[in-house]
Amino acid sequence: MSRLVVTESIPDALTNKCSKCSDKQKEGTKEVIHFLYQKKPEEWKLLQGKFDPENTYYENYKDELKQL
Repeated sequence: MSRLVVTESIPDALTNKCSKCSDKQKEGTKEVIHFLYQKKPEEWKLLQGKFDPENTYYENYKDELKQL
């Protein structure tokens, strides 16, 4: 999956809890998020700043994020 496709799908995935994602996309997303959150916190913060500057989605997903 290209970076552009991923970047374009992030807002929809956050807003709709990835309701349009396939199971494969959901699993891939979890892997990427886990990697960034655990291994690349600086990049994670950049993405968070771009797609969730007010922590709206973080509040909705923080429990799931901690379980990854």
